[in-house]
This record gives sequence, structure tokens and C-alpha cells, in this order.
Amino acid sequence: ETAEYLERVISFALGVPWDVEGDVRQTAIKVIGEYLKSVIPAAPGSSAVALTPANQHVLSLLIHLFDDDDDDWIRFAAYRALLRSGGTAEDALPSEGLLPDLSPKSPELNQEVLVRLRDLAGYSSESFSESSKSAKGPASMR
Repeated sequence: ETAEYLERVISFALGVPWDVEGDVRQTAIKVIGEYLKSVIPAAPGSSAVALTPANQHVLSLLIHLFDDDDDDWIRFAAYRALLRSGGTAEDALPSEGLLPDLSPKSPELNQEVLVRLRDLAGYSSESFSESSKSAKGPASMR
């Protein structure tokens, strides 16, 4: 039922003031990854199936969180969600308790999945406001 509550889940993923520890934010990011897994073609060669603009925006949000969030644990949650979105099995994800090297050139990152998802999203960092760290896009997603 995530599609029905997607706007609410996105608002939690962007952060709410009362989530001091970021647990709700991390859970919302994980939920978004599971949601996207159901709409993104799993096979690398099947990228011909286009995402709706709204789903491209949601995928871009995850990429933005991974690339630009100040909290490494949020970045890691977004990375795990991206891997799930790209079809990585749950048991093949990096352990939630061990923070990997998240630097752009890190050999620990699955660059193939990241590149494929960026292409699928039509991702551009200019789609997001740096001052507020909040997503811009279709009015239905704000």
C-alpha cells in the first residue's frame, strides 16, 4: 500500500523535527526502496521500460539523499534502498550495522547499479534545492 501513502513516506524520508535519532527517516527510505523495487525493471538490459515522472522523481530523491545528505547513516540507508530498487536481494545488501566507505570512488559501492539507476531516473542534482535539501518536482510529490 506504499503507493497510496507515498507522499507521507517521502515527507518522513526528508525528515521530520520529532525524529531526533533519524530512525523514522531511515525506515521511510527503506520503504521507498522496496516500493521502487516493484516498479523498476530488475534486469540491467530492461531499462527500456520507462518510469513514470513521479517514480523518476522518487528515485531521484533516493539518489539525492545518497549523494548529498550530511548524515552518513542516512546516506547509507539511501544506498541500501538504491540497491534494493535495482534488484539486489535483501541478503546480498551490505550489513545495516557496518558503515561502508561511501566516497564516490569507493570500491565498496556497486557503481553499475548506481549508474543504471541514475540513467533510469534521468537524475540531475539541479533537480533539488541545495538550500533546503528538499525535493522539487511534480506538485503531487511536494
